[in-house]
Amino acid sequence: MRFIEWLGEQARRGRMLLSHRDRFDQEMEEEMRLHRDLRARELLENGAQVNDASYAAQRKFGNTLRLREEIHQAWGWTWIDSLARDFKYAGRRLRKSPGFTAVAVLTLALGIGANTAIFTLVQQVIFNPLPVAHASELYSLGDNKNGCCSGGLQDDFSVYSYPLYQYLRDHTPEFSDLAGFMAGSVSLGVRREGDHAAAQFFRGEFVSGNYFSVLGVDARAGRMLAPTDDQRSAPPVAVMSYRAWQNRFASDPNLIGRTLIIRGIPVTLAGITPPEFFGDTLASDPPDFWMPISMEALLNPGQASLLEHWNEYWLYAIGRLRPGTDPRAVQAHATTELQQWLKENYVGDRYSSDPYIAARYTKDIPKQYINVIPAPGGVISTRDNNRSALRLLMVISALVLLIACANIANLLLARSTASRYQIAVRLALGASRSHILRQTMTEGVLLALLGGAAGLGVSVATSRGILSLAFRHADYVPISTTPSLPVLGSLLLFL
Repeated sequence: MRFIEWLGEQARRGRMLLSHRDRFDQEMEEEMRLHRDLRARELLENGAQVNDASYAAQRKFGNTLRLREEIHQAWGWTWIDSLARDFKYAGRRLRKSPGFTAVAVLTLALGIGANTAIFTLVQQVIFNPLPVAHASELYSLGDNKNGCCSGGLQDDFSVYSYPLYQYLRDHTPEFSDLAGFMAGSVSLGVRREGDHAAAQFFRGEFVSGNYFSVLGVDARAGRMLAPTDDQRSAPPVAVMSYRAWQNRFASDPNLIGRTLIIRGIPVTLAGITPPEFFGDTLASDPPDFWMPISMEALLNPGQASLLEHWNEYWLYAIGRLRPGTDPRAVQAHATTELQQWLKENYVGDRYSSDPYIAARYTKDIPKQYINVIPAPGGVISTRDNNRSALRLLMVISALVLLIACANIANLLLARSTASRYQIAVRLALGASRSHILRQTMTEGVLLALLGGAAGLGVSVATSRGILSLAFRHADYVPISTTPSLPVLGSLLLFL
């Protein structure tokens, strides 16, 4: 109860300080004047002269200024007044030295801005999960470092053929569902139905029908793909990214459910993804369209369909484990299923006429395995490719910050040396050492705040510059250059 009462009292004082301070001072002055007037009237009634009564009443009442300070101290306002005066004094000193202030703020801005920019990119590239529901529950089959490959064995399997993906999906019940998606993207020519203008260039990705349900992504408008869309006999459908819908089609709501011509094939636009969703991979120029895997043969007429090639590896796999499932046990089971499928395809009827090839694969198949890896960030190839570069940038930015701190220390030391006579005079006039030290620290805090504010602008510009250099030919990179709250927290540590 005492703690609650104390909190209530502090809240009341805070409200008084923030909203009623001037009125409180006026009321306090009126009350003190009333006491003096009443005392003076009493003295006049006892025969005193007017001037003598007023002087005697003031002397009896005491020092008004001291009493006002005691009342402020009782309300806990003294330190606020002192802090405000210190900041005003620091501001005057910095205004009187514009050269020193400009150099110090610029130095701090460069050091803090560079580190904030690097921390922002590190958080976005390495630590941020996919913008999907419960990203921490996602697991991938393989480390996703392999690209598409034709035939042969991978040892550490990361990409899968369509028949192998289907086999693993149906034979690993530890996953509540397992989605497959294309390793990479395809170029698409897209135009509206009935529009005779040239088709526009877009990027697309083939995904399984359960792709969006596994990731936990709901439609911004319309609907997402469903397993029934991923059938050879199903009508062609596609889902468009919010960015493509906004920038290329002016967010036309009438487009949903209408027909688009994609590579000459009429395709119904089923829906629009949420604005924050960029896909399963953090990479430049993410897909604009997601289409069922079953449409691969339809959009590539005259070519051998990848759906039929059992040894054309071009799909990644990601899914959600059932609650309570041990990833290590799933990894062992998936490896067993992989080796069984390889035996049936590489050593079975396909190569029965060539004993040499069959014997070679028989020896290598036991070496093949699958790693089941947590995948809150989706496919991590882009993250791994940029990890070493970001670490190097972190080291460089740390050195820049150390140099900036050393320069600021030298500037402050030189400034203090130049002010030693002024400090000596203030000490001689009665100023305490603690007061002078507090004012010096306040000046440093104000300088740090100005440098930190300027550093925010430098950090955004630096982040954009790094992205433009790292992805020089990219049209779009799904990485935000705005510092997040954790990064701003680190900025306070720098200050």
